[in-house]
Parts: sequence; structure tokens; C-alpha cells
Amino acid sequence: MSDNAVERLGSETEETPKYFKRKYLAAAPLYAWSSSVIHRYLAGRSALQLSQWFGNNLRVRFQEHQALNTAEGVVLDNFLDFFSNDVTAALLDAMCGKGLLECNPGFTRAFWTFCDNFPTFMKRTPRFLARKATTPLDEDGDDLLWGSAFFRERFSTFVYEMGFDARDMASMELGFLFGASENVIMNTYWCAIDVFKDQPLLRVSAENKLIQQPLLQAVLAESLSLRCHNMFIRKTTEVINIMSWAIPKDRFVIAWSTPGQMDSKVWSNTDDLHPVDTFWPGRFLKYTDVSESPQFSARRHFAKIHCIVTLAMMVEIFDCNILAEPKVLKVDQSKFGMGVLAPSGKVVARLRGRETTN
Repeated sequence: MSDNAVERLGSETEETPKYFKRKYLAAAPLYAWSSSVIHRYLAGRSALQLSQWFGNNLRVRFQEHQALNTAEGVVLDNFLDFFSNDVTAALLDAMCGKGLLECNPGFTRAFWTFCDNFPTFMKRTPRFLARKATTPLDEDGDDLLWGSAFFRERFSTFVYEMGFDARDMASMELGFLFGASENVIMNTYWCAIDVFKDQPLLRVSAENKLIQQPLLQAVLAESLSLRCHNMFIRKTTEVINIMSWAIPKDRFVIAWSTPGQMDSKVWSNTDDLHPVDTFWPGRFLKYTDVSESPQFSARRHFAKIHCIVTLAMMVEIFDCNILAEPKVLKVDQSKFGMGVLAPSGKVVARLRGRETTN
């Protein structure tokens, strides 16, 4: 993104489209407007339609997967490839239309290279020291077709009405795809590992109970608790008093999610039968009404649907044996604070068509 675009997005004096009413985001006008548009796209009726498109695309890709061609199935050297290729492609087709991958079939590979190297971009490492990270960004594809009105409207507004360069727009859209896809797919990947490794949980799925929302949402919540670690950066709009401390106005504050979600006094019982650092979906089977706030990400609605649809469809169509050693399933700390962490190594898995019994 050009320096001018970065400056405009952070400017307090930039004007937004007339139909935008600034609500709760204490951010620069253009950034706040862009965020509100994304929230509308990933919530409500729009999210429902997106989920339906995603589910249809995913089923087609699953039913055409090579693992269903032989009784033995296939051994995947890296189970994540299944998600970064097939699941990501189904999501991109739903959000961007099929034209993106038709014009640029290698986009999923380049996209996950970008995701894997996100800390490199955060640190602004010089390009000549980070060729692996920057090479995919230099591969310009002629992406002629965009599927949803969301992308067309954003492009029209930013480029034609506001005068942003098309390459600036491409940077914004890549950022959106990263935010909408990377954490969602990585957590779904972890949930699939948990379900297929846990034989009692898998037996529940065989009895067609896994698709019941309370259990699936509990699996989703437990996986996020174990592997999703975020830092939240906010600018104070007034003086904030916390016990004997005072944080002045207009100062940046960083908070971490980890201390709260790993507090055994909150999330474990008195005998610590299920420690907070071990997978146990029963921890979240009881509903708690603490998930609604205007500050919460709208992506959580679609993220939940994405995970539930993918898991339910996987256990319906596939049998999967996770062949990785326990040490590989420890989280990789290199991206700590940036969302859902990946496993520390490649997870080997055998994927084949599910055996049905009469």
C-alpha cells in the first residue's frame, strides 16, 4: 500500500461517504467506515447467504476429493494442506466468486505463504531479507471477476469515489481476506484434529449428534481457548482509572487475552480434573451470555458457521486418522498474539471415504 493511502486511512480529517453514520469505533473516519462495512457483510442476512454459498462449494470439493477414489484413501503429509487448499478455495469462491481462482489458480498457495509470514510484514523486514514472504506479493494475476457485491461496491467507492489507487485497493482486500479467512480456517483445522483424535467424540459424530449445535460450539470454544491468543490495542478516549493506576487520555493500551482464558480458577473445577491447557469440550457446554458487544468482531458469526459446516460435512463424508506424534500437536508460538496459532509441525493424516454400516 502506498504511503499516501496509509496516511489517508489514518487521518482524522478524511471524509467518509455521506451515507455512513459513525457509531462506536474510536478510530480514524475511513478506517471506521471500512470496518462498519465489513461488519455488515459478515453478519445477518449477508452472512447467511455467504454461509450457504460456502457450504455448497465445500460439499462439491469434498465429494470430488481424491481420497474418495480408493478404499485406502490418501496419506496427507501435512493435514493443513487439505484446509489451505480445499477449504480455503471453497471460502474464496463464496466471497470473491469463482473468477479469482480461475484466473489465478495458485492464489491459495500464495495466500497462505502471506499468512505464514505475517509477522515479517508486521516487523517491516526489508524485502531483500524476506524473499520467501514477498515473492507471492509480486505475482500479479489478472483477477477479472469478483463474485459478491461487497467487493464490487468497495472497489467502486475506494477507487472511483475516493481516488485510491487500484494497488492500494488490492492491499486492502488482501488484508480483509487475511482477517476473514486465516484464523477461521486455522481454528477449523484444529477442531477437525480434535474431533478425529477423540474416539468418544467421534462416536458421537457417527451417531449424527455432532451436528447438534451445543456440542459443536463447545468444541469450537474449547479450541479457541487453547490456541487463540490475541493482543488488543486501543487508544483511550478519556482518563481510565484501574485501581491505583490512571491511564491518560489519547494513550495506546495493549491487553492480552491469554491470562483470562487460561485462568484455572475460572475454567477448571476444584479438583482440576480437566486442566485449562488440555482439550475438554465439556468446559463450554453450559451457555454463558457474555458474547454480545458492539466491540466484538462480526466475524465470530460466520466463523462459527464456517467451523460447524466444515466439521459436520467432514465427519459425514470422510474417515480420518491423525498420525502425528503428540509433540507435533503443540502450538507454534512464533505468531503469539496474532490469533489462532498453528501446530508446531506438519500433521500427517490418512483421509478416506467414510465407511457406512447398514
